Amino acid sequence: MKTAKTLLLAAAFILAAACSEKETKTVLFNGVDFDGLVVVTDQNDTTGAEVFTVEDGLLCISGNPFGYIRTEKAYADYDAHLEFRWVGEEGTNSGFFQRLQEGDGVWPVGVECQMCAGKLGDFVGLSGAFIEGSQAKGIFSFKERTSGVDSEKPVGEWNELDVEVRGTHIKYTVNGVLQNECETDLTSGYVAVQSEGGPLQVRNIYLIEK
Repeated sequence: MKTAKTLLLAAAFILAAACSEKETKTVLFNGVDFDGLVVVTDQNDTTGAEVFTVEDGLLCISGNPFGYIRTEKAYADYDAHLEFRWVGEEGTNSGFFQRLQEGDGVWPVGVECQMCAGKLGDFVGLSGAFIEGSQAKGIFSFKERTSGVDSEKPVGEWNELDVEVRGTHIKYTVNGVLQNECETDLTSGYVAVQSEGGPLQVRNIYLIEK
């Protein structure tokens, strides 16, 4: 009997260790520099230094020129987390990109979780990326948040974004409220944060692979 119990405990320990190893948190921004990240902007002669900076451990984004900062590595299934706040007197625009595809450009193929004031929880299909149930407008498609609850914080306060990505399914939660879900046709890609028109600060960006 003791031998059986010992074997069961050992098996449980091994399983727990395997799950823990698989679900290790990957910090995407270390608060010091852009190690492991790639900067892309709409100006070929820029290094992105005037767009993305680090101050007091925060990722500071100017909003101009347009572009994004993405992971060097592509990911499949994961849970992603990001915290941000708008800087200044009014909310501005940005996005938390998922499933970003090869071929860097200002408007890459991928799915954007909106970080635009008044639209937190919306999805945008970038450059023709498929989002089921969305409305097309030019090279973009839009799926508005569906919860009916505005959970975004006022300008100057920190918002917490959580994105669950499994296969072709994406869930987008804002400050603890599930705002939107969508099906796409993309099964892996880079993760990125956008520069689009206005200043904001970002912190605590990480993901847990599943």
